[in-house]
This record gives sequence, structure tokens and C-alpha cells, in this order.
Amino acid sequence: MPQSGDSAQWLLAGETPGHGDESPCRREPSTSSPSLSGGSPPSSRDCDEMTLSAGNPFRADFVGRDMAFLPSGLQAHLDDKLGTRAGGPLCSLVLQKDEMTPHGDFVDVMERLQNEVDMAEGKVDTYSETFMSLLCALIVNPLIIMPFYTFLNGAAVSAIVWLFAAGMAHAGAQALYRCLDELQDSLAPELLANGTPVLARDYAFIAHQAFGKLGQGLAFAFYALDFWMSTISNFVIVDSMSRCWLPFLQSSAWRSARGLPVLCSAALTFVLLYVPHCVFKRTQFLGTITSLCLVLAVGLKALPRLSELRWSAAGDLGGRSFAENVLLEASSAFYAYGNVAILPKLTGSWQEADRSERDGVIKVAFGCSAVTYVIFGMLGASVMRPTPPDEVFQMRGVLGWVSQACFLLKLQLSLPLLASPPIHVLQEVLGISRSRQLRLCLNLAFLLASALLGLTAGGQIDGVMSLVGAAVTTSLVAVVPQLLQLKLCYRSMSWMSRGRSIAIASTGFVCACAGVAAARCRLNEHASF
Repeated sequence: MPQSGDSAQWLLAGETPGHGDESPCRREPSTSSPSLSGGSPPSSRDCDEMTLSAGNPFRADFVGRDMAFLPSGLQAHLDDKLGTRAGGPLCSLVLQKDEMTPHGDFVDVMERLQNEVDMAEGKVDTYSETFMSLLCALIVNPLIIMPFYTFLNGAAVSAIVWLFAAGMAHAGAQALYRCLDELQDSLAPELLANGTPVLARDYAFIAHQAFGKLGQGLAFAFYALDFWMSTISNFVIVDSMSRCWLPFLQSSAWRSARGLPVLCSAALTFVLLYVPHCVFKRTQFLGTITSLCLVLAVGLKALPRLSELRWSAAGDLGGRSFAENVLLEASSAFYAYGNVAILPKLTGSWQEADRSERDGVIKVAFGCSAVTYVIFGMLGASVMRPTPPDEVFQMRGVLGWVSQACFLLKLQLSLPLLASPPIHVLQEVLGISRSRQLRLCLNLAFLLASALLGLTAGGQIDGVMSLVGAAVTTSLVAVVPQLLQLKLCYRSMSWMSRGRSIAIASTGFVCACAGVAAARCRLNEHASF
């Protein structure tokens, strides 16, 4: 049996399945011929001494004949990996496998290379989702809007918000991808082998590499807090809609039953947490259809308002109305996009057994919680005015009832996706992930506590979410990625890149502070009523 790693080396040196020709990289080229049935593999020193150059005839033979059966993308990646383009050690790829047959080593090498190709190609395919997720998290954050509203009209605010959020999202996506590139060969088994959700685990892995245990703990805490606030806000929306649909719950006779719809929603969420994955995918498809219906309903309601737009003398009222409708339409579109491309990805964090994905750091960590910010913050324009009537909840007629029914159904189908990340983080922190009974008790207690907090928070939840959005979401989107990049990639960054990262992190910090101050004013307004 070959020693660990050697069989992979001599296979890559010219002996792929089905080829027994002589190779320059052999211990005894005249007498021994390594093959799949046996033979002596070359030593690491012999392989390291053999370097492929541009004029080496073996280079063309190895790449052109032995790798001809591979996909073109894998061939190109293998060329780069083995140095056959620029000239480098042929036996540079060494697998640390014990008791592996030569054929098994070859298959493992090919699978590993194909995974690397898929990861490299996936970065191109998922960059749009990365960018849109960060943009969702920032575009609905009250901190971007409220400070500017003191001296600008709504149209100017809308333009500033979009430009600012797009720039921050692009910078954050680039920074996090660069961190992943820097750490792709530094996997930490103690962080990857547990049952933590993929997204929280990967983000904590990057933070651990940059700032140690403290960074890992803060990443877990912020991740859980962000999703937890989104869960509570969804229960608040269910409570608001139930009181709108069932006004008799406001009476003193039914006061004790006012929280019954929210508790029923929590119980249904508990059941959906254990729905098989094949069934859950169909529920998400149903949720996507309802989201598209919601977008159409809200769009039909907003069009007359846009056609009747009238600018006031100061330009403030008309501009604000225009900005509200634009943000209403945009947030509805983001919401539908989240159902199609973001929310279903989260199912891999808690239902699928395969936990080897590493492309979810940005895809869902902020995008899923941003969906709730879109619904609660912008759809009702609650961050624009002190006490506005919610646009969706106040719609009447057939269009209003259809839109609200679709809205409520999608909220219910989204609740398991929002509640599962903090639940799994709590399971790992408390060390009960292997006990089924304790997990059931924790899940039920978490959902009931979130529902009760949603009932008691009531009208202040938008201010609380504004506070969390400014202190947590904005910091994680605009500040933390830049700090991680400076910490992990400082030496490989140019002076211009370093200055840009510092400027972006500083700007995000200032905006976060402004958002916290605005959220405190929002909470004080609620307290005065």
C-alpha cells in the first residue's frame, strides 16, 4: 500500500487510469512501472526535482492526452494547479489520505479539483446575489434615510440612499470574498465540525481567524440577534393584521384572546420546522407565488398615487410621497427576489445533511433578515412618518384582501427560515444539539418567547428594529467586512485599497452612530404617545 499522499503524487505525475506508459517521474523508470495494480510510487523529493518548463515535451503529452477526458474548466484549473502553464512542480498537489488506493486517490484528486472549479465559477454566478443581499440590508435601514430627511426632500433622499447603499454593498461583497480567498486553505476543524448553521459557522470562522475567540463570539451573537429580531417583527406583523381583520379582538370581552392568532402562528412555525425538506421546497415555491401576487397588488395601488403626484411649494411633500412610492415598489421587488434566490438557500442550514458549502457567508446572512426590514420598515413607510397607517394593512376591497392574504401566507412560510438560525446557535451554545427532547423544548420555548415579545413590544418594534439595524446590520455590512479584510489581507493590499477600506469602515461607523441616534428619537416618540 502506498504511503499517504504518494499515490496522488505519482498519479498526477503521469499515471492516470488507463495509461501505463513510462513517465519521467519514476523511481526506477527502466524496471518498475507504477500502475493501478501496484508498483512503487516516486518519492516526494524526486517529484519536486522535476519541473515542467515551456519546452518540456512531457508537458504537452501529459496535458493533451491524459487530461483529454476532463471538462475544459477542470483542465484549465488543473493546468494552473500543477504549474503546466507558467512552469512549476508537477507534484505540487498532495492529499493527506491514509490507506487510500491509487484509484481512490485519483478520484479524490479529481473531485477536489472539480470542487475548486465549482467554487471559482460560483463566485461569478453568486456575486449578484451577494451584492443584492447586502444592498437589501442597507437600503431598508432607517439610519440612511432619517438623518438626511432633516435638510433634503424625498427625491434627493431616494437618490442618495440608492447610491450610498449600492457602493457599500459592492465594497462589502468584495471585502468578504477576499477574506474567503485568503482563508480557503486554512479550514478550522473545531469550527466546521459542529452542528452550527452553515452561514453562522462560516462567518464565525472568518471572524475567529481575524479577531480570535472574541470575534467568533460576537459573530454568533450578532448573527442570532439579527435573525431573532426579524422573527419577532414577523410576529408583530401577524398581530397587526389579526387586529385589522378581527376588530372584535380589541374589545374588553376578547382582550384575553388578543394574542391567540400570534400563538397559533408560533405553533404552526414549530410544526413547519420539522416538515421534510422535499415538502418544504414546495411551500417555498408557494410562498414565491404569493410574493409575486403581493408585488402586483401593491404596484396597482401605488400607480394611481404616482400619477396624481403634486409638488408642494417647498417640494417636500411631493418629493416625500414620490420617494415613499419608489421605495414601496423597490422593497416589494426585493421581497420577491428574496423568496426566489435568498430565502430557499437558508434551508441548507438546518434541513440538508451536507454542511460542506462555503458560499453562504454573504448570500443569506443579511439578505434574509433584510427581507423583514423591507416588509416592516419600508412597506408601511414606518420610518418616514411618526405614526403612519400601514399601507398594506389598510388596503380595502378585493385587491386589499388578496394582497393581505398573500402577505400573511408568505410571512408564515418565512418564519421557519428566520427562526432556525438563532435556534441552532442556541443549541450549540447550550450543548443540547444531540438531545432530541431538549431540542424540541428549546424550539418551542424560543418561538413562544418571540411571540410574547412581539405582543408586548407592539408599536415600538419598529424603533427597536431601527436600533438593531443601525448597531448590528449596518455594522456587519459596512464596517465589519472592511475590518476583516484589513486584518487578514493587509500585507497583500495596495495602499489605495487600504485607504479605501479605512474610509468605508469610517463612513459606515458614522452612519451607524447616526442611525442609533435616530432610532432613539423614534423610541422616544413612541414613549410620548
